[in-house]
Amino acid sequence: MLHSKRTIFMGILTPSLARRSPHVQLSKTGSGGTYFITQITYQRYPGLCRDIARHSLRTAINQVREKHPFQIDAFVVLPEHFHCLLTLLPDDHDLSTRLRLIKTYVTRRCNYIHYNPVRHQLCQKPTEWKFSTVHRFINQGIYQSDWEWQQ
Repeated sequence: MLHSKRTIFMGILTPSLARRSPHVQLSKTGSGGTYFITQITYQRYPGLCRDIARHSLRTAINQVREKHPFQIDAFVVLPEHFHCLLTLLPDDHDLSTRLRLIKTYVTRRCNYIHYNPVRHQLCQKPTEWKFSTVHRFINQGIYQSDWEWQQ
């Protein structure tokens, strides 16, 4: 059975998005199944085709697949969204956990990157380090102006 899921993708974005993301209710008929998924970046930010975003997304998907197996039948990445045809194992219907974990892993990687100068004691706050995309994230509204990652 083919299901559809459209949601906002948090990769290179902010965890607060989870409270605002619209979801289409999936059919509850049976378990397993194949799902068509469209994930969109926050404010359609066109960064998914960048090396770091693709690597973060690939790593997140592989990490999730280790504990929550699924098959990717088709996948395409565009600058501000991706489409995926995904099949769960028989007797498995927990697509939501997989999507949540993929989003969480990607977001954590971005947060880690932006907080890294603080960890290396090069500055007190991520915004004090001028060689960082944290400033672009703030200018684009992805992070708030006083953003500071809480581990």
